Amino acid sequence: MPLNNVFDFISAVDRLRRSVDQWMHRCAQMAGIGHLSPLERKALVRVGLHEVPVRFSRLCFELCVTDPHLATYALKKLEKLALLSKHRVGKETEYALTAHGVHVLEQYRALLGDACNGNRPLPSDQLSQGHRQLLEWGQDFDDAARHMVLSELKHDLRRSADEIAAAGHQIE
Repeated sequence: MPLNNVFDFISAVDRLRRSVDQWMHRCAQMAGIGHLSPLERKALVRVGLHEVPVRFSRLCFELCVTDPHLATYALKKLEKLALLSKHRVGKETEYALTAHGVHVLEQYRALLGDACNGNRPLPSDQLSQGHRQLLEWGQDFDDAARHMVLSELKHDLRRSADEIAAAGHQIE
C-alpha cells in the first residue's frame, strides 16, 4: 500500500472514530448518562452484552484496558450510580447490570438505533458485513502491532548477544 493511501486510511478511521464518539455521546446525553466517560459507557455496554455476571479480568480484556485501575474507577462509578452490582466469587469480582442499569442501557440502545436509522437506514445485513470487516481489520492491526513488538525484541536480543560477544572478546 503506497504511503499516501495508509495516511488516507488512518485519516478516514480517525474521522469515523470522532463521528461515532460524538454520536454515542449525544445519544448518551438523551438517555441520561451523558456525564459518563467513554470508558464508563463502554463498560456499561460490555457488562450488558453478557447474560451472566462478567468477571473483572474479562471486562479489562474486552475493554482493551491495560491499567486495571482505570477499569476499577469506571466500574466503581457505575456501581455508585446503581447501574451495576458487584459480588465476589473466590478471588474474582463479577459485575452485572442492576434493574436500573438494564433500563438505562435499553434506552441508550434504542436511541443509538433510532439515530442510526433516522438519517440513512442501513439494512441489518450491511451492518453485519461492516461489523465483520471492522473486526477483521482490527485483528490485522493487532497482528501488525504484535509483529512490530516481536521484531523489536528480536533486534534487542541480537544487539545484546553482539554486546556480550564483544565483551567476551575484550576480557580474553
